[in-house]
Amino acid sequence: MAIPQLRSEVLELCDTIQGITAFNYHYGTDDRCLLESIRSEVPTAPARRLRQYRDDLRSTVKNMVRKFGCKANPTRFAREFKEASRRASGRTMMLPKFAIDKIFTNYTDKWMPWDSFPPHVLVYLDFTGNSYRPKQFDWKLPEASLYEDMCVAYNQALDAHNIATALTVPVPEAKLVDFCFRTAVLSAFYFVEGYLNGVAFDYSIRNAKNLPDEDSELLLEWNRKLGKEKWLSLKEKLYKYPRIILGLQHSPITETNSADMKLLITKAKDVRDAIVHQSPKFDFANEDLRSKAKQFVQLRSEDVTQTVDAAVSLVKKLNGLLGKNGIMIDWLLDRDSTGRFPEKAFL
Repeated sequence: MAIPQLRSEVLELCDTIQGITAFNYHYGTDDRCLLESIRSEVPTAPARRLRQYRDDLRSTVKNMVRKFGCKANPTRFAREFKEASRRASGRTMMLPKFAIDKIFTNYTDKWMPWDSFPPHVLVYLDFTGNSYRPKQFDWKLPEASLYEDMCVAYNQALDAHNIATALTVPVPEAKLVDFCFRTAVLSAFYFVEGYLNGVAFDYSIRNAKNLPDEDSELLLEWNRKLGKEKWLSLKEKLYKYPRIILGLQHSPITETNSADMKLLITKAKDVRDAIVHQSPKFDFANEDLRSKAKQFVQLRSEDVTQTVDAAVSLVKKLNGLLGKNGIMIDWLLDRDSTGRFPEKAFL
């Protein structure tokens, strides 16, 4: 083999090793130093040295493929990973767990509890390995982020006095409180629906081969015949998703056995709708604001508190009912004795 070809193969093998180890959160200082050293020698190394590097690196790639259970062509995988990282914002990309499981059967060599993560969890991936920290796994669960949004908004409403005076653009405290309370209400609903969508998606992924088409369409909100989305309301998801996942004839959670669910699909929903679908309609007969306008301008702190508490409680109850079909919710905490969401609520 000609020297230019040897150099090209050695560099590609270096990229392959970096790609596999970085993807699997194993690209540590030793590997980085070794690969950088080889790359620096490649332009001037003689043929014999290049062949030695090539043979050693080929062996390393085989070991890496075996170690992490790589099902893809390792060279092509590393090339695509490198290019995808280059295109990604900040050179860090994200992939869901179910997609990663199609590539590696022993992802990260199980140094972290990979199997305990739900299929829809998003994993941060960086070909450069610049964000690598030993035994630090970076992931994001969308519903957890929405829960954090709710917590931040609620806590800031309680701190509105201090925040309002610290803003560069002065904002009256009352306006900041209203803004934070409205945001907390909306985030509470986003959080609950995000959780429901997540467990529904996970179940459909795990049971795709045995799931009736009707149930699959409900869980994925997708009309196969028409080839488009078929949206469900929050109430429909609360009734149908637990029933489908648990294989029951009737939903295990209803308005009659769950005060939290009843609140979220009645009183709290009215508040949410007043924000999302605000209308200035006026009852001229009684010379009074109709419900949406009234609930928007007269949003009370106790209504917001009930809503955020119900959202947390309902998700905890649902997750308990779903058992193995639920997700890790060690991040889901109640308000503490101070009335605030604690610092541990923020991942």
